[in-house]
Amino acid sequence: MKFVVIGLTLIILALASLCSGLFVRWLFKPLIRVEESLKRLSEGDLTVRCDSHSHDELGPLAGEINAMADNLQKTLEQVVQCSTQVAAAAGQLYSTSDQMATGAEEVAAQTESVATAGEEMAMTSTEISNNCATAAQGAMQADRKSTRLNSVTLECRMASSA
Repeated sequence: MKFVVIGLTLIILALASLCSGLFVRWLFKPLIRVEESLKRLSEGDLTVRCDSHSHDELGPLAGEINAMADNLQKTLEQVVQCSTQVAAAAGQLYSTSDQMATGAEEVAAQTESVATAGEEMAMTSTEISNNCATAAQGAMQADRKSTRLNSVTLECRMASSA
């Protein structure tokens, strides 16, 4: 009789352990899915969404995690769009500054040929020459800034694609 009681006790303990193991697995499965989604999000996968439709605390948590991922994805898309616009603007600025430099060089060349026309013309052409030099410096500064802006834009693109 004693062995029957011990045997039944062991069987009941084994069944209780099995049932409790299944219950714990069922209980923690939604939490594990949320954790896996968060891990993938932290690794940069903004396409992942939590698939928890439970009506306990995890359901709203999963919904908020999905909303956060949506907002992060939209923000990243806006950053990419803005960096593209900045790159385009930098290209236009570079082109404009190059045209200004070419124009300033042409004006400076014309100013030299006019300087020989006389004393009064010489005074006027000196003034024009000074203004052209200032414009050329401004164009060179704009060209340097445009080059720096292009490198910053490239760094942004590299950072956003990484």
